[in-house]
Amino acid sequence: MRRGVWKLNLLVRADNSAARGFYEGLAHLETQSISFQKGLRGSPRADDAN
Repeated sequence: MRRGVWKLNLLVRADNSAARGFYEGLAHLETQSISFQKGLRGSPRADDAN
């Protein structure tokens, strides 16, 4: 097996229909995932992220 990049993951907001259409046009498949985040103390907008 040759080494190299074998998979590309993209994060696109669900309401960004232009980006979704663009990547679908390039044969990217939509997957069902959930993304979690947590702002750390001292980071910008940390109070908004929790």
